[in-house]
Amino acid sequence: MHRARTLYRATRATTKRMGISRACALAAACALAGASGALLAGPTVQLGNYVASNQAGSTVVFSALVSDPAGIADDVEGMNFAIQLGNGIGLTPVIAVTLPDAFTTNTIWTSSVNSDGVFGLSTSDALFKAYGIITNNPGVAIDPNGVLARISVNTTGAATGQMAVKLTGTKDPTVGSNFFDGLGNKISATFIDGSLTIISNPVVYWNGTADAAWDTASNWSGSAKPTIAQDVYLGKPIPGTGSTLTLTSVPETVNNLWFDGSYIFSGGKLNLAGGGVTVFTGSAATINSSISGSGGLKLSGGGNLELGGSVSNTFTGNTTVSAGTLTLNMTGGAVAIPGGTVAVNGANLQFSGANQTGNQTAIVLTNSTNAAAMTLAAGANQTIGSLAGDGDVNFSATPGASLSVGSNGTPTAFSGNFNGAGTLIKTGAGTFTISGTNNSLPAVQVNGGALTFSTSVANLNGTSLGGSWTVNAGTLNFPVGSTVTTIAPGASVTLGAPTASFPALNGLTTNQGTFVISGGKTFTTAGALTNDSIVGVSGTGSALTIAGNLANSGTPGATGGTSVGPGATLIANSITQNNLVMAGNVTIPTKANGGGQSFVNNLLLLGTTDHWTGKLDLNDNSMLINYGSGSPADTIANQLKQGFGPTGHWEGTAGITSSAAAADFRHFALGWADSTNGAGSNQILIKYVRAGDANMDGIVDVVDLGILSTNYGRAATWAKGDFSYDGTVDVVDLGILSTNYGFGLSLTASQSQALLQHDLALFPEFQSVPEPAALGMLAVGSILLFQRNKKINLRKP
Repeated sequence: MHRARTLYRATRATTKRMGISRACALAAACALAGASGALLAGPTVQLGNYVASNQAGSTVVFSALVSDPAGIADDVEGMNFAIQLGNGIGLTPVIAVTLPDAFTTNTIWTSSVNSDGVFGLSTSDALFKAYGIITNNPGVAIDPNGVLARISVNTTGAATGQMAVKLTGTKDPTVGSNFFDGLGNKISATFIDGSLTIISNPVVYWNGTADAAWDTASNWSGSAKPTIAQDVYLGKPIPGTGSTLTLTSVPETVNNLWFDGSYIFSGGKLNLAGGGVTVFTGSAATINSSISGSGGLKLSGGGNLELGGSVSNTFTGNTTVSAGTLTLNMTGGAVAIPGGTVAVNGANLQFSGANQTGNQTAIVLTNSTNAAAMTLAAGANQTIGSLAGDGDVNFSATPGASLSVGSNGTPTAFSGNFNGAGTLIKTGAGTFTISGTNNSLPAVQVNGGALTFSTSVANLNGTSLGGSWTVNAGTLNFPVGSTVTTIAPGASVTLGAPTASFPALNGLTTNQGTFVISGGKTFTTAGALTNDSIVGVSGTGSALTIAGNLANSGTPGATGGTSVGPGATLIANSITQNNLVMAGNVTIPTKANGGGQSFVNNLLLLGTTDHWTGKLDLNDNSMLINYGSGSPADTIANQLKQGFGPTGHWEGTAGITSSAAAADFRHFALGWADSTNGAGSNQILIKYVRAGDANMDGIVDVVDLGILSTNYGRAATWAKGDFSYDGTVDVVDLGILSTNYGFGLSLTASQSQALLQHDLALFPEFQSVPEPAALGMLAVGSILLFQRNKKINLRKP
């Protein structure tokens, strides 16, 4: 065996002079030496795979460099070079390999080259072409700075895909071998894995020995920073300090970026002309610099790329994520992807900050060999133009984030799934159709257009609806035939659009969650509604009409809370709820139209004494208020007084009133009593009765006259004879009673008046009052002058 001696001379300078990548130098440095005697199989150097984005039809040129420190004797017996193009599945690529420079002077390696300049074929199969580099000139030393081979690969006819390169060789195991790459990095003799990057554009690689500044020329191969026509290869991070490269505010220019190590770009601006960013598996790159350029953004390689910083990117074109993860984490309102379409093909798109894209941006998630996924971190709320594809959308944490879809108005279909705790918001005029099989969306909001589920919805269990559903505008459609009869515990439905906006809810009969009408819209149920939780009507013009009773499922008044906001309206045949809170209007229809008695534990009209804002219209019905402790009698009396109105016509615009009484104010009114005046224990009864019926037994007779007589001239309530709600029993109240005397006794008018004349004589204090007919006229006139300074006391001295 012949032993060749090589010398290591200025390897780094030579590498820069030749303009080749660090990884390419690494490949040749891994050429292995042989031993005297029989050749021994040496370690294989497998130089990985690179997924070429557009290699077909192009010519790729790379150089292989071999060098060895001076004074170290090694025997290089032989080496084979093999290259494979295509995706490795049944392809027979056409490959031509030439040596335009042949071999450098003083190399001991020459090639067995055919007459056409192609390496002699040593092995061949359907997927692999191997070409030998054979030692045939023993005893000649290798030029320590020489090029083993500069190989031109014409990929015309080969499929775009993987380009794999393998170097094998033999060495003498008895001799120590210390090989170094073109940057002076030592590679052990047992090294078996490397990385080879084949770049079709002129390449400049990062040295970073001076400092961490992009503008420092000596930090780059060739001692010049990159130009717009050059690709940048960043291998093992070796900046002067740390792994953060500092860019200036004047755009740094480059064609494409290749990260074979983990780097951070800090501040400044970057003009990325080609738009290509390759981050190899195991590497992570962060660009905190504002990116411009017209080539879009194309991520490949399998590693992770994060776009950060506080200055918006301005590049134009589409964004493609074909491998690895693209993380968007701009701060301060800066936008990571300004527009276009984001195509995620078997890769991952991670939103770590809010509002990372332009609101017209279209996102398409496409599953391929790997699944495609879009993930939103907690609080990373996004507004995008549209969503399509078959990948998954993951809300990563509670309380999750919101995803607003549809602002570009384009109709799209999405067959992927939504997972986790987040809110899906439909905006814009288009239709967004969801057909995934696991759409367990905890919260959905429709602000425009139509949101349509074409397959089953996990939140819809039979006829019971879970989650949070809000329709502010547009239409929410569940699968054909879906009918919601129950809002489940913890679920909520808020309708700010007409009934047609949520057709599945037209059959609602039970609410165990929250049911709200808002935004000035109206909703009418198909029948009665059982409410054991919360019903609300909010916003001026909003109206909820229950085509039946609004009640709870258990003991009357035990559960259920209903609130009506300012300017809003609730109509129900009766209300049986624990709480009724009102700042707006609540109406119970007349008995002829289905109205009946209501029952509440707590009646709260918002406002203050004499200035109530809520209005409860009982018409010709009654309400029973059951209170625990602390009688609200004074409050109820004042609310009835405001409903009675200043002229006694029941024309009050707030308080507790009666439209039926207002239609015949001389003969009908709302009477009331608490537990001290005939109602049940801890109860207040409000009832539609004949004016003057103090004990509300349906008859105006001598019993009511006696009650009035007992309290004549005193402060009192309705149950003690104050029928005019002015707080005192006087001639006005006597006149009201006289107008309706005999009601319920089946008497003629003349008989009623005769009975009144007779009964008045039973009470000495009434002996000097006017005739009954005059009393009636007095009552009417006094009511019309209700706001008087004092009342006449006709009690005898």
